[in-house]
Amino acid sequence: MDELIEGVGAVDRTAALKALITWIDLGVLKEDEENTFRLLEVAEEAGPSSRTAPVVIEAPTVTAAQQQQADQMRVYWKFIEGMLTNLGSLPLDRIQTMLRFAPGYDQTLEQLAGFMEAARREGLVVGRDGMWKLSG
Repeated sequence: MDELIEGVGAVDRTAALKALITWIDLGVLKEDEENTFRLLEVAEEAGPSSRTAPVVIEAPTVTAAQQQQADQMRVYWKFIEGMLTNLGSLPLDRIQTMLRFAPGYDQTLEQLAGFMEAARREGLVVGRDGMWKLSG
């Protein structure tokens, strides 16, 4: 868990745990001991009595451009997190306007909307009536 948080950047421990639990529920990760997780290449069987064929989990193919965009948006997450911490709820267009001051920011409003939606699915933000705020 600590290595994950360190590798991703300053992520709230609760948000990281929520994300990990999602992957555990999907059968992608397994918690071997407290705060130690293992990637499962083959889903484990439900119990000792069930003997079904293992399910092979394939990771989706990510292009280099998609990976670069994801890495860029992780950097901008710190800006977004700061805005929402200091200013409270903000509409997407205001977040976009403020991000324009961040060095190298060149995302479209649609790309930002997709990123915010992904952050919502991860439990980092809440979007309601066109306004975004940090969850929790």
